[in-house]
Parts: sequence; C-alpha cells; structure tokens
Amino acid sequence: MARATTTQEIPRRLACRDQQQSFEQAYADHVGIVQYALRSFHFSAQDEEDLTQEIFLRFFNAMEKIDSNKVRAYLITVTKNAAINLFRRRKSRGENLRVELNFETLSARTLPDSARIRQRAAVSQFLDSLHSDPQAKILVLFYDQELGVKEIAARTKESVGTITSRLTRCRQKYKNALEAHLAQSEQMSYIS
Repeated sequence: MARATTTQEIPRRLACRDQQQSFEQAYADHVGIVQYALRSFHFSAQDEEDLTQEIFLRFFNAMEKIDSNKVRAYLITVTKNAAINLFRRRKSRGENLRVELNFETLSARTLPDSARIRQRAAVSQFLDSLHSDPQAKILVLFYDQELGVKEIAARTKESVGTITSRLTRCRQKYKNALEAHLAQSEQMSYIS
C-alpha cells in the first residue's frame, strides 16, 4: 500500500528534483571541460573516468554553496586539485609516473595491451637515450629521476622560473623526436 504524501514532503521532493535537474544541467555543460583538463595531466582512461566521477560527486555535495556563475571555475579548481592529489598519492606509494607523464603525444588509450606494452618500452628507451644529451638534462631529471622543479633548480643552481621555462621548451623540442622514435619502433615491431 502506497504511503500518503504529507504536505511537508512535497517541497522537499520538489527541491530534490530541482537539485537533480540543476546537477544534470551542470554536468552536461561542464563535463567536457573537466575531461579536457584531465587529459592535460595524461592519466589513463580509467583514471580520467574515476576522477571525473569524483569531481562531480564533490560538486554535487557542494552544489548549494556554489554560486551558479562560478560553477566552471569551481570545477576547474577541483579538477586541478584532484589530479595533483592523485599524482602525490602515487608518488608517495613509489609508483612510476615517468611513463604516464611521457605519453603526451600518444593515443595509447585506444591501443591493445600488447601495443601499449611495446609503446611504453619505446618511451623508456627514448628517455634512456636522452641521458647523453646535455639539453635534455632537465627532462631526464624531471621524468626519469622524478625530481620536482624546485629540486632541479636547487641542484642546477638556477631559478625555478628558468627551470620551468626550460622544461616547457624541452617538452616541445623532444615531442616530435618522441613521435618519430615511437613510429620507428612500431615499424620495427611489424617487421619482426
């Protein structure tokens, strides 16, 4: 037997329905920007999906406190913080971040496991080849030795801004070289 609806429950149910509709609209409007921001951190597809859910769950729980004109800014801030927290958790557990961070040019998410393994091996090989290149020293320190920008600055006795700038330039410079190396290693795997 259905329970009768009291006059006190009607406003609460209407508020829940309005909140759900507001959330669904905000999700539809902003899920793309959250996913785009997460892609810039180069997580796996599973990590991106998990973080997207976590971010929108946080948003749902805080929705009443957020000004409707500041939803996008809130989501971008939460996205950035959630991504940084994931990196910190993984680093504290000693997980290797090097390969994930160097998939900037790859579409590895769509590759089968065997191709992904070959690709990771090729990226590691590429990083190993950079050890002898003095211009790539900052990339090696950042990705291979997993030092932070401040640690690199202290080690090289240069400012943090200089290291950040050089790191950005090195990424741009070696992006094409990495793509070429991956293409070459893929061709070699087809020949074998």
